[in-house]
Amino acid sequence: MESDEGPAGVGSGTTAADGALLGVSVGAAFWRTREAAGLTLEDLERRSKVPREVLAKLEVSAGDCKVDVLHAVAHALAVPLSRLVADAEAGRS
Repeated sequence: MESDEGPAGVGSGTTAADGALLGVSVGAAFWRTREAAGLTLEDLERRSKVPREVLAKLEVSAGDCKVDVLHAVAHALAVPLSRLVADAEAGRS
């Protein structure tokens, strides 16, 4: 398996498959947080100004989303993006 290169060519030890799995885990963390808050995709669309179609894709896999979109949605959920990523990482352990 190939490793992705980190900053300045330093190997991160993370494979493309690991990144894809993390994207799915982060997407699931967004979904769990939205559900726990009692919000629909429409509610989150209004709060985040991110189109519902993008939100639906994000919840399947956040790996394809831009960081500014992830931040906007996390802000709309009143949760730090770092916590969602940490929760996703913990769930993969």
